[in-house]
Amino acid sequence: MPNRDLFALYQGLLDRATALKAAQIIGIFAPSDSPDRVSALGENLDAHARLQREIAALRAQAEKEKQPNRRVELNLRNEAEGT
Repeated sequence: MPNRDLFALYQGLLDRATALKAAQIIGIFAPSDSPDRVSALGENLDAHARLQREIAALRAQAEKEKQPNRRVELNLRNEAEGT
């Protein structure tokens, strides 16, 4: 953990929190001291969360759909999203 000043300590805590969120997904806790890597990790976590929301919405849509051919189409889109 950086201890130069309070801001550096706070930023270090935020970076480790980001690494912890990633570890919950991939199973490996690997904090980085590179601001670029931490920024990229945050962007990837945001993209992952967005995709998870899209998948959940597609699943809900597929469950509500009455027409079998439309339901198949929604299920195929859901599979293509990464389930």
